[in-house]
Amino acid sequence: MDPGFDQFQRWTWWFASPNHLGAVAAAGLCVVAGVLSAGFRREQPRWSVLMLLVMVALTLVAAVAWSCSRGAWLALAIGLPALAWLLRTRSAWITTAVLFLAIVGAVAAVPRAAARAATIGAVGGDASSQSRLRTWSAAAVMAADAPLTGAGWGTFSPTYTRWYEPAGRDDRLPAANNDTLHLSAELGSPVAWLHLASGATVALSLLAGARASVSGLGPGVGCALIVFLFAGCWSSLISFPVVACHYLALLVAGGVLALRTHSRPVLARATIAGAAVATVGCVATLIAGWLIQRHELTR
Repeated sequence: MDPGFDQFQRWTWWFASPNHLGAVAAAGLCVVAGVLSAGFRREQPRWSVLMLLVMVALTLVAAVAWSCSRGAWLALAIGLPALAWLLRTRSAWITTAVLFLAIVGAVAAVPRAAARAATIGAVGGDASSQSRLRTWSAAAVMAADAPLTGAGWGTFSPTYTRWYEPAGRDDRLPAANNDTLHLSAELGSPVAWLHLASGATVALSLLAGARASVSGLGPGVGCALIVFLFAGCWSSLISFPVVACHYLALLVAGGVLALRTHSRPVLARATIAGAAVATVGCVATLIAGWLIQRHELTR
Protein backbone atom coordinates (compact mmCIF):
# COMPACT_ATOMS: atom_id res chain seq x y z
CA MET A 1 0.00 0.00 0.00
CA ASP A 2 1.06 3.57 -0.63
CA PRO A 3 -0.71 6.58 0.92
CA GLY A 4 0.24 8.79 -2.03
CA PHE A 5 -0.09 12.59 -2.10
CA ASP A 6 -3.63 12.73 -0.83
CA GLN A 7 -3.35 10.00 1.83
CA PHE A 8 -5.28 7.47 -0.26
CA GLN A 9 -4.41 3.85 0.50
CA ARG A 10 -3.39 2.68 -2.97
CA TRP A 11 -2.33 -0.74 -4.20
CA THR A 12 1.28 -1.09 -5.41
CA TRP A 13 1.96 -4.86 -5.26
CA TRP A 14 5.62 -5.30 -6.30
CA PHE A 15 5.82 -1.98 -8.14
CA ALA A 16 7.45 1.20 -6.83
CA SER A 17 4.34 3.28 -7.47
CA PRO A 18 0.59 2.66 -7.71
CA ASN A 19 0.69 4.46 -11.06
CA HIS A 20 3.02 1.75 -12.36
CA LEU A 21 0.65 -0.97 -11.21
CA GLY A 22 -2.30 0.85 -12.79
CA ALA A 23 -0.55 1.23 -16.16
CA VAL A 24 0.63 -2.40 -16.34
CA ALA A 25 -2.77 -3.74 -15.22
CA ALA A 26 -4.63 -1.52 -17.70
CA ALA A 27 -2.39 -2.70 -20.55
CA GLY A 28 -2.85 -6.33 -19.50
CA LEU A 29 -6.61 -5.87 -19.35
CA CYS A 30 -6.65 -4.74 -23.00
CA VAL A 31 -4.79 -7.89 -24.05
CA VAL A 32 -7.16 -10.14 -22.07
CA ALA A 33 -10.19 -8.26 -23.43
CA GLY A 34 -9.04 -8.83 -27.01
CA VAL A 35 -8.54 -12.57 -26.49
CA LEU A 36 -11.83 -12.92 -24.60
CA SER A 37 -13.73 -11.12 -27.36
CA ALA A 38 -12.37 -13.54 -29.96
CA GLY A 39 -12.87 -16.56 -27.69
CA PHE A 40 -16.56 -15.91 -27.07
CA ARG A 41 -17.05 -15.46 -30.82
CA ARG A 42 -15.98 -19.02 -31.64
CA GLU A 43 -18.61 -21.60 -32.55
CA GLN A 44 -17.21 -23.95 -29.91
CA PRO A 45 -15.64 -21.80 -27.18
CA ARG A 46 -13.04 -23.37 -24.92
CA TRP A 47 -14.83 -22.67 -21.67
CA SER A 48 -12.01 -23.75 -19.36
CA VAL A 49 -9.62 -21.28 -21.02
CA LEU A 50 -12.25 -18.56 -21.10
CA MET A 51 -13.04 -18.97 -17.39
CA LEU A 52 -9.33 -18.72 -16.57
CA LEU A 53 -9.10 -15.53 -18.63
CA VAL A 54 -12.17 -14.15 -16.84
CA MET A 55 -10.45 -14.71 -13.48
CA VAL A 56 -7.33 -12.96 -14.77
CA ALA A 57 -9.48 -10.10 -16.06
CA LEU A 58 -11.20 -9.66 -12.69
CA THR A 59 -7.81 -9.56 -10.94
CA LEU A 60 -6.62 -6.88 -13.35
CA VAL A 61 -9.87 -4.95 -12.87
CA ALA A 62 -9.22 -4.87 -9.11
CA ALA A 63 -5.61 -3.76 -9.68
CA VAL A 64 -6.65 -0.94 -12.03
CA ALA A 65 -9.46 0.22 -9.75
CA TRP A 66 -7.61 0.08 -6.44
CA SER A 67 -4.31 1.45 -7.69
CA CYS A 68 -6.31 4.71 -7.77
CA SER A 69 -4.23 5.82 -10.75
CA ARG A 70 -6.09 8.52 -12.63
CA GLY A 71 -3.69 8.23 -15.56
CA ALA A 72 -4.41 4.50 -15.87
CA TRP A 73 -8.16 5.11 -15.65
CA LEU A 74 -8.03 7.70 -18.42
CA ALA A 75 -5.77 5.50 -20.56
CA LEU A 76 -8.13 2.56 -20.19
CA ALA A 77 -11.10 4.81 -21.03
CA ILE A 78 -9.38 5.20 -24.41
CA GLY A 79 -8.03 1.66 -24.81
CA LEU A 80 -11.17 -0.42 -24.18
CA PRO A 81 -13.56 1.58 -26.41
CA ALA A 82 -10.88 1.66 -29.13
CA LEU A 83 -10.60 -2.12 -28.96
CA ALA A 84 -14.37 -2.60 -29.22
CA TRP A 85 -14.62 -0.16 -32.13
CA LEU A 86 -11.75 -1.78 -34.02
CA LEU A 87 -13.08 -5.33 -33.62
CA ARG A 88 -16.70 -4.24 -34.19
CA THR A 89 -18.20 -7.53 -33.03
CA ARG A 90 -21.00 -8.13 -30.59
CA SER A 91 -18.72 -10.09 -28.25
CA ALA A 92 -16.17 -7.25 -28.24
CA TRP A 93 -18.76 -4.63 -27.32
CA ILE A 94 -20.20 -6.83 -24.56
CA THR A 95 -16.77 -7.81 -23.17
CA THR A 96 -15.44 -4.26 -23.02
CA ALA A 97 -18.72 -2.94 -21.57
CA VAL A 98 -18.72 -5.57 -18.82
CA LEU A 99 -15.08 -4.86 -17.95
CA PHE A 100 -15.72 -1.11 -17.92
CA LEU A 101 -18.72 -1.54 -15.61
CA ALA A 102 -16.69 -3.87 -13.38
CA ILE A 103 -14.02 -1.19 -12.96
CA VAL A 104 -16.63 1.47 -12.17
CA GLY A 105 -18.23 -0.87 -9.65
CA ALA A 106 -14.89 -1.70 -8.02
CA VAL A 107 -14.05 1.99 -7.71
CA ALA A 108 -17.48 2.86 -6.29
CA ALA A 109 -17.37 -0.04 -3.81
CA VAL A 110 -14.23 1.17 -2.04
CA PRO A 111 -14.45 4.61 -0.38
CA ARG A 112 -10.78 5.48 -0.90
CA ALA A 113 -11.02 4.69 -4.63
CA ALA A 114 -14.27 6.64 -4.98
CA ALA A 115 -12.68 9.60 -3.17
CA ARG A 116 -9.72 9.45 -5.54
CA ALA A 117 -12.04 9.35 -8.55
CA ALA A 118 -13.78 12.47 -7.27
CA THR A 119 -10.48 14.37 -7.60
CA ILE A 120 -10.37 13.90 -11.39
CA GLY A 121 -12.40 17.08 -11.80
CA ALA A 122 -9.81 18.94 -9.72
CA VAL A 123 -6.89 18.00 -11.97
CA GLY A 124 -4.72 21.08 -12.40
CA GLY A 125 -5.41 22.51 -8.97
CA ASP A 126 -4.45 19.63 -6.68
CA ALA A 127 -0.98 18.97 -5.24
CA SER A 128 -0.32 16.05 -7.58
CA SER A 129 -1.04 18.10 -10.71
CA GLN A 130 1.04 21.05 -9.50
CA SER A 131 3.97 18.74 -8.82
CA ARG A 132 3.68 17.35 -12.33
CA LEU A 133 3.71 20.81 -13.85
CA ARG A 134 6.95 21.57 -11.99
CA THR A 135 8.65 18.35 -13.09
CA TRP A 136 7.45 18.73 -16.68
CA SER A 137 8.83 22.27 -16.84
CA ALA A 138 12.19 21.19 -15.45
CA ALA A 139 12.43 18.23 -17.83
CA ALA A 140 11.57 20.39 -20.85
CA VAL A 141 14.31 22.87 -19.94
CA MET A 142 16.83 20.04 -19.47
CA ALA A 143 15.87 18.61 -22.87
CA ALA A 144 16.29 22.00 -24.55
CA ASP A 145 19.71 22.45 -22.93
CA ALA A 146 21.07 19.18 -24.34
CA PRO A 147 18.70 18.07 -27.12
CA LEU A 148 20.97 15.37 -28.57
CA THR A 149 22.62 13.81 -25.52
CA GLY A 150 20.49 14.81 -22.53
CA ALA A 151 21.90 15.49 -19.08
CA GLY A 152 22.84 11.84 -18.48
CA TRP A 153 21.10 8.75 -17.09
CA GLY A 154 19.87 9.25 -13.53
CA THR A 155 20.54 13.00 -13.48
CA PHE A 156 16.97 14.26 -13.46
CA SER A 157 16.54 14.43 -9.68
CA PRO A 158 19.76 16.38 -8.90
CA THR A 159 19.34 18.64 -11.94
CA TYR A 160 15.77 19.38 -10.85
CA THR A 161 17.14 21.46 -7.96
CA ARG A 162 18.56 24.00 -10.41
CA TRP A 163 15.12 25.12 -11.55
CA TYR A 164 13.19 25.24 -8.28
CA GLU A 165 13.89 26.30 -4.72
CA PRO A 166 14.09 23.45 -2.20
CA ALA A 167 10.79 24.53 -0.66
CA GLY A 168 9.08 24.13 -4.00
CA ARG A 169 10.53 20.71 -4.80
CA ASP A 170 9.00 17.32 -4.22
CA ASP A 171 11.79 14.94 -3.25
CA ARG A 172 9.47 11.95 -3.72
CA LEU A 173 9.49 12.46 -7.49
CA PRO A 174 12.91 11.45 -8.91
CA ALA A 175 11.36 11.25 -12.39
CA ALA A 176 9.66 13.68 -14.75
CA ASN A 177 6.19 12.08 -14.62
CA ASN A 178 6.25 11.81 -18.41
CA ASP A 179 8.20 9.18 -20.35
CA THR A 180 8.98 11.35 -23.37
CA LEU A 181 10.12 14.30 -21.24
CA HIS A 182 12.15 12.08 -18.93
CA LEU A 183 13.99 10.34 -21.77
CA SER A 184 14.55 13.66 -23.55
CA ALA A 185 15.98 15.22 -20.39
CA GLU A 186 18.29 12.36 -19.43
CA LEU A 187 19.22 10.63 -22.71
CA GLY A 188 18.32 13.16 -25.41
CA SER A 189 15.57 13.58 -27.99
CA PRO A 190 16.81 10.78 -30.31
CA VAL A 191 16.19 8.18 -27.59
CA ALA A 192 12.78 9.67 -26.80
CA TRP A 193 12.03 9.72 -30.54
CA LEU A 194 12.96 6.02 -30.81
CA HIS A 195 10.72 5.15 -27.85
CA LEU A 196 7.70 6.93 -29.28
CA ALA A 197 8.27 5.76 -32.85
CA SER A 198 8.69 2.08 -31.94
CA GLY A 199 5.63 1.99 -29.69
CA ALA A 200 3.40 3.87 -32.12
CA THR A 201 4.60 1.86 -35.14
CA VAL A 202 3.94 -1.54 -33.54
CA ALA A 203 0.58 -0.41 -32.13
CA LEU A 204 -0.63 1.01 -35.46
CA SER A 205 0.58 -2.09 -37.33
CA LEU A 206 -1.44 -4.38 -35.08
CA LEU A 207 -4.54 -2.19 -35.15
CA ALA A 208 -4.48 -1.95 -38.94
CA GLY A 209 -5.69 -5.53 -39.26
CA ALA A 210 -7.80 -5.71 -36.13
CA ARG A 211 -10.99 -6.99 -37.78
CA ALA A 212 -9.12 -9.83 -39.52
CA SER A 213 -7.61 -11.09 -36.27
CA VAL A 214 -8.80 -14.56 -35.30
CA SER A 215 -7.32 -14.77 -31.81
CA GLY A 216 -7.88 -11.12 -30.82
CA LEU A 217 -4.33 -11.06 -29.46
CA GLY A 218 -2.96 -8.58 -32.00
CA PRO A 219 -5.61 -5.88 -31.45
CA GLY A 220 -5.36 -6.43 -27.69
CA VAL A 221 -1.59 -5.91 -27.70
CA GLY A 222 -1.97 -2.88 -29.98
CA CYS A 223 -4.46 -1.22 -27.62
CA ALA A 224 -2.25 -2.19 -24.65
CA LEU A 225 0.67 -0.31 -26.22
CA ILE A 226 -1.56 2.73 -26.74
CA VAL A 227 -2.59 2.52 -23.08
CA PHE A 228 1.07 2.36 -22.03
CA LEU A 229 2.02 5.36 -24.18
CA PHE A 230 -0.94 7.39 -22.92
CA ALA A 231 -0.33 6.49 -19.27
CA GLY A 232 3.30 7.47 -19.86
CA CYS A 233 2.11 11.03 -20.50
CA TRP A 234 1.17 11.32 -16.80
CA SER A 235 3.79 9.13 -15.11
CA SER A 236 7.37 8.04 -15.73
CA LEU A 237 7.01 4.34 -16.48
CA ILE A 238 9.86 2.96 -18.56
CA SER A 239 12.56 4.70 -16.49
CA PHE A 240 11.78 2.11 -13.79
CA PRO A 241 13.23 -1.36 -14.60
CA VAL A 242 10.24 -3.45 -13.47
CA VAL A 243 7.79 -1.47 -15.62
CA ALA A 244 10.27 -1.25 -18.49
CA CYS A 245 10.48 -5.06 -18.59
CA HIS A 246 6.69 -5.33 -18.91
CA TYR A 247 6.64 -2.70 -21.66
CA LEU A 248 9.53 -4.23 -23.62
CA ALA A 249 7.95 -7.70 -23.44
CA LEU A 250 4.72 -6.23 -24.84
CA LEU A 251 6.61 -4.30 -27.53
CA VAL A 252 8.62 -7.34 -28.67
CA ALA A 253 5.54 -9.58 -28.69
CA GLY A 254 3.65 -6.96 -30.68
CA GLY A 255 6.52 -6.58 -33.13
CA VAL A 256 6.65 -10.34 -33.76
CA LEU A 257 2.87 -10.46 -34.27
CA ALA A 258 2.99 -7.51 -36.67
CA LEU A 259 5.79 -9.03 -38.76
CA ARG A 260 4.01 -12.38 -38.98
CA THR A 261 0.55 -11.12 -39.86
CA HIS A 262 0.96 -7.97 -41.96
CA SER A 263 2.30 -7.15 -45.40
CA ARG A 264 5.16 -4.79 -46.11
CA PRO A 265 2.90 -1.91 -47.30
CA VAL A 266 0.96 -2.01 -44.02
CA LEU A 267 4.18 -2.03 -41.98
CA ALA A 268 5.61 0.81 -44.10
CA ARG A 269 2.54 3.00 -43.56
CA ALA A 270 2.59 2.24 -39.84
CA THR A 271 6.29 3.14 -39.66
CA ILE A 272 5.67 6.49 -41.35
CA ALA A 273 2.76 7.24 -39.01
CA GLY A 274 4.82 6.21 -35.96
CA ALA A 275 7.71 8.43 -37.08
CA ALA A 276 5.30 11.34 -37.50
CA VAL A 277 3.93 10.84 -33.98
CA ALA A 278 7.45 10.72 -32.56
CA THR A 279 8.59 13.79 -34.46
CA VAL A 280 5.65 15.88 -33.25
CA GLY A 281 6.18 14.75 -29.66
CA CYS A 282 9.91 15.48 -29.58
CA VAL A 283 9.65 18.81 -31.41
CA ALA A 284 6.87 19.89 -29.03
CA THR A 285 9.10 18.97 -26.07
CA LEU A 286 12.01 21.06 -27.33
CA ILE A 287 9.82 24.06 -28.19
CA ALA A 288 8.25 23.93 -24.72
CA GLY A 289 11.69 23.86 -23.12
CA TRP A 290 12.95 26.83 -25.11
CA LEU A 291 9.79 28.82 -24.32
CA ILE A 292 10.10 28.05 -20.59
CA GLN A 293 13.77 29.05 -20.63
CA ARG A 294 12.96 32.35 -22.35
CA HIS A 295 10.14 33.02 -19.88
CA GLU A 296 12.46 32.35 -16.92
CA LEU A 297 15.13 34.67 -18.33
CA THR A 298 12.78 37.56 -19.14
CA ARG A 299 10.69 37.49 -15.96
